[in-house]
Amino acid sequence: MALFDAIAGSYDDWYRTPLGAYADRVEKEIVLDLAAPSSGETAVDLGCGTGQYALALAARGLRVTGVDISARMLDRARARAEETGLAVRWVEADVREVPLPSAAFDLATMVTVLEFVPEPERAVAEALRLLRPGGRLVAAVLGEGSGWARLYREEAERAPDSVFAHARFFTADGLARLLGIAPSEVRKGLFLDPAEAAGAPPEAWPRLDAAARARGAAPGFLAALRRKE
Repeated sequence: MALFDAIAGSYDDWYRTPLGAYADRVEKEIVLDLAAPSSGETAVDLGCGTGQYALALAARGLRVTGVDISARMLDRARARAEETGLAVRWVEADVREVPLPSAAFDLATMVTVLEFVPEPERAVAEALRLLRPGGRLVAAVLGEGSGWARLYREEAERAPDSVFAHARFFTADGLARLLGIAPSEVRKGLFLDPAEAAGAPPEAWPRLDAAARARGAAPGFLAALRRKE
């Protein structure tokens, strides 16, 4: 059984909560800004899960392939695609060894995937193999030292079978090293501590997020762009 099979049916419930919707909005803004998707391009979403980013790219007119090792997560992604009327090709595969041709895509995305993949270097190398020269890889991860990392570690302590018991979190320097870019190129977001968010109304979260950034809080979300030469 793949790591995320057991939670496939409930995975999207998080995005329906106010805090989940807020986090998703912040993260998508960063990822899509870095990705700069253009209608007609080809894209591969590696570790696509239930299709959050694959469907967002398809909605922007890209020809998208979603890849995930979890058959159950892909079943949910297919159902969501049918619900929305968006066309995405779904492939069940390990992101370290994808059965797709080299240099076939303009854009590759890996969002909150590298935390759960053994040998993340292999996953990045495979993403780059799939890209055409000049193609763009956008990788995003959960930030070490943040309130979000603390929350997920607490969840793992309460439930040893949680997917977060298998997670590694990244610093900006760590993500930069993995992608072979300068640390200054890593984008940071989601400074709001979820514990702080729980005690405030949703309309206050952007202000609290900005205040947390200003006081130097660790970001909960890191993303970066690597271009294939």
